[in-house]
Amino acid sequence: MLRRRGANAEVEFGQVKPLREGKPIDGEVVSLRARKEVPFIYDVRTVLADPRADDGDRLTSDGPPQVATEAYRKGWEAIWGPDEPRRLPPGKPN
Repeated sequence: MLRRRGANAEVEFGQVKPLREGKPIDGEVVSLRARKEVPFIYDVRTVLADPRADDGDRLTSDGPPQVATEAYRKGWEAIWGPDEPRRLPPGKPN
């Protein structure tokens, strides 16, 4: 589909897909209403904005959330050691 959000806005290209229960939403949720005078042109109303839109509150990635629970930290330290600066033992030259 082609969409223009206002008289002076740029034309955007998009894809319209039906919502499916239990499936993730990819993008905005919109409502389409056909115009009587031109049935292949629709008025579009945004019902739910795209949560990944670039409005300053952008997500860090499209991957899974990064969760650092206490159990995760303990596991990390068990494998890699505590997050402390590594130092040479006393009396050893640099």
